[in-house]
Amino acid sequence: MILTGDTVRLICNFKRFDGQAIDPKNITLTIYDSNRKQIEQFSLDDSNRKDVGLYFYDYVVPDELEIIFEFKGIYSFFPVVVRDSFTTKFN
Repeated sequence: MILTGDTVRLICNFKRFDGQAIDPKNITLTIYDSNRKQIEQFSLDDSNRKDVGLYFYDYVVPDELEIIFEFKGIYSFFPVVVRDSFTTKFN
C-alpha cells in the first residue's frame, strides 16, 4: 500500500530488444494524473543511476488516487519509454 505524502522509489530498467541493459541519454521522469495530465517532470543524471540501465527517483506522493509515471530517454537516436502506475491511499 502506498500512502499519500510518503516517499516511494520509482525504478526503471532500460533494455534493448534483446534484453541487454542500456544507458539512454536525456532521461526524464514524467508524472501524470489519472487523466494523463502532466503533474511534474524531472531530468535524471548519474546520481539517479544504480547500474547499467537501472535508474531510480525518490518521489513524494501527492494527493492523487492514481499516479502514472514514465521514464523516457534516447538510445541510438530512438526514444525508449518505460511506463507504469500505482494507486495511493490516505489511511
